[in-house]
Amino acid sequence: MTARLAALAAFATATLAAAYVIDVGGVLAGALLAGASLTARLPTNPLAPADPLVIGCTLGALILEAVVLGWHESSLRRVALGSDRSVRTDAMYTLIWASGLMTALGAVMTLGTASAVQGIIERWVGLGVFVSAPLSLAVPCGLIWMSFTSYWQHRLGHSRWLWPLHKSHHAPTSFAVLTVFRAHPIEATLSTIMDGVAFGVIGFSAEAMMLTMLISGVWPLFIHSNILSLGRLESLGVCTPNGHLVHHSVDPRHHDTNFGGLVNVWDRLFGTYVVPPADVAALEIGVDDSARVHNTERPFRAIWIQTMLWIDQVRQESRPAERALPFNRLRPRSPSTALRAASARREAAAL
Repeated sequence: MTARLAALAAFATATLAAAYVIDVGGVLAGALLAGASLTARLPTNPLAPADPLVIGCTLGALILEAVVLGWHESSLRRVALGSDRSVRTDAMYTLIWASGLMTALGAVMTLGTASAVQGIIERWVGLGVFVSAPLSLAVPCGLIWMSFTSYWQHRLGHSRWLWPLHKSHHAPTSFAVLTVFRAHPIEATLSTIMDGVAFGVIGFSAEAMMLTMLISGVWPLFIHSNILSLGRLESLGVCTPNGHLVHHSVDPRHHDTNFGGLVNVWDRLFGTYVVPPADVAALEIGVDDSARVHNTERPFRAIWIQTMLWIDQVRQESRPAERALPFNRLRPRSPSTALRAASARREAAAL
């Protein structure tokens, strides 16, 4: 246990250092482009890239799950003991997020698109519907709006265009609170951009956006936990770990179902909802990892391979034959056994 925690601490230090180096590089690049002094605005705090909100919410969720389930069944125990390779990999992705490196990698890999969009949104309030509304009205409406847009974002992640990136999140073979952090930097950045645009179109105050994002960001920690005793909330329209386990199931009957992350209302409305079975805990989850890409405690290697596979997929989808059939572009790909087999072969070839 001591050795495992020491290894995680070393990885955390390395990711934080990498995030800081990228941060400094970004400032230097901006100064050079603007013709400003190279040292005037250099960040001097190496801890600055770390996200205290992510750290605090994650620790809180881990402790809450341990209180509800007991130490023996908790994600916290599996992280500390390192008894599950999937959870160990989850922990490394969590550290990439908490250190700020995921955001930095996303910025580099998308050429700073998210920052540019954020700057535009800060100067644009769209329809301005909730800019002056009280938080008691703006936050609930923001949660409803975000649950709707997130539902379609998630469906887009399962499309032919983005599945090679989103596959990363489906790779864990067991649920843990930290599973929520399994993501590809490009997909994470695209999600940030789409969330910003969605809020900007309607027009919310900064406070309402912050509270909405906080609530909608904390809930996914819960639905990736092993607290399966609250499954009855599914009938009230609330997403629970029970319903989300179905979404991660390898059973073809469950593919492209239960996309909701906060409420399952949109799944019910658009015909993608599946009632969690009574033996939901017995469901097998994960993706074909015969090429040993995902649960190997080598997240940067996995990110690189997934990026190359995504670029290859975009090239294929951009061929003239595909452009002639636009309805094919958003056809779900994750339920296809043929696609999973082809993806596994491509991952093996990319090694």
